[in-house]
Amino acid sequence: MALHRTRMTWWDQVEIGVGILRAIVIALYTLLLSPFRGQAGAPTIKTHVKLAALRSMIQFLTVPQNQNITPPIDKIYAKFTKNKGLKPEVLVLPNITEAYWIGSKNAEKVIVWFHGGGFCLPPSLGHLTFGAEIYDAAGKDAAVLVATYDLAPHATYPRQLTQGVELVRHLVTTMQKRPSNIIVAGDSAGGNLTLGILSHISHPHPKISPLPLSTPFRAIVLLTPWAAFTKTPTFDRCKYRDIVNEQLCVTWSQAFLGTAPQDRYNEPLTAEAEWWRDVKAGEILVVASADECLTDTVRAMGENLKRFEQANVAEI
Repeated sequence: MALHRTRMTWWDQVEIGVGILRAIVIALYTLLLSPFRGQAGAPTIKTHVKLAALRSMIQFLTVPQNQNITPPIDKIYAKFTKNKGLKPEVLVLPNITEAYWIGSKNAEKVIVWFHGGGFCLPPSLGHLTFGAEIYDAAGKDAAVLVATYDLAPHATYPRQLTQGVELVRHLVTTMQKRPSNIIVAGDSAGGNLTLGILSHISHPHPKISPLPLSTPFRAIVLLTPWAAFTKTPTFDRCKYRDIVNEQLCVTWSQAFLGTAPQDRYNEPLTAEAEWWRDVKAGEILVVASADECLTDTVRAMGENLKRFEQANVAEI
């Protein structure tokens, strides 16, 4: 399973309860002050209050506690596909990587989606819902594959990169999907992983088997990719507009890296622009909101990718 659940003690249960109560109190307090939030707050009162409550709970609880309050993705997927009238199909690889099909596994075109969550939080119903929206818009003979990976701190880098590479290898070699019919995409940490896979294809990681492609991927889609672990000015400007903040990024990056040093694969923005010259993608879409803490690094990552003409890069 991609999510290793630590057995919760009675004290963990107490702390989870306190975290929930704390989030409720902060939500009420934020609601009272929301008319005075000004430009620093989220655009709407509802969003402003919701983000404050979520930030409070995620920061208060430990990473294992946050993981345990989330329902298992296999149960979410079973209920989701039943409600949508879809056939449930789960891809399980020998390295215990799991991925969940939305649409037929025999589809000619595949959109692989790597979920976000700082490499510490599991996929949620929201990821499946978004995947279904992509599936509905993708047209005939296309399917979405929502991929999972082992979570930190139980698994650390480069385990997640290895799993991502092996999933793509399985699609290309075992299932005989043409790279030109594959779109690889991800949000936040999933965007980090997508960039890591691109790096590995052009510059094989010393601990992972090379993955040569006959043709470039059809496209790469990066939704607010977590391209760097450093703080930038947008962290201060957007600290009340985003669920992510400096403290969470530090906690999650340390859990993800473990004892490994930062490098071009796990922190893509540290790679010099020349590194991306042979990127194996026909098109690249980079998306970030102006209200997100990662906006500065996403913009810088997009600029690095745009320097070379073989990939058409669009930023939104």
